[in-house]
Amino acid sequence: MAARGELDLPLPGSGRTRTRWETLTRWAQWDLSLARLAEGHTDALAILAELEVHVGG
Repeated sequence: MAARGELDLPLPGSGRTRTRWETLTRWAQWDLSLARLAEGHTDALAILAELEVHVGG
């Protein structure tokens, strides 16, 4: 999923929450365990992006 860019979801607060949630829902319907793992990864990416904005990195 990462190699295909499928984990590049819209960031929280970007105005595209529906797209983010629809993607997570689609993953969960396909494979719940994988969706939970992918959600953790995308959440971590969002936290890192937010941290970068606040730190100015």
